[in-house]
Amino acid sequence: MSENSELRAQLSETRKKLDSEVRARENRDSKGLLETQEALAVREREKALKADLARAHAELEKEKQRAKEAVDRVRTMIDKMTSVSYVRVHSR
Repeated sequence: MSENSELRAQLSETRKKLDSEVRARENRDSKGLLETQEALAVREREKALKADLARAHAELEKEKQRAKEAVDRVRTMIDKMTSVSYVRVHSR
């Protein structure tokens, strides 16, 4: 009888250790899965931010081109006005 009690106690202890190990492994697996999901989310966010940056850069380049064209138009107008004024002053 005593031997059976000892065996039962050992079996119970072994079960507790196994259950503990199973929980620890499940916890590690869950943590690993969560980290993988987080890494994927970070990569997706990085990809979206890069796309946003590329769009913003393209828009900036368009605005710079528009500004350059506006400056060129103003210079042309000033040149025309100056040449017309010069002609008026010197034609008298």
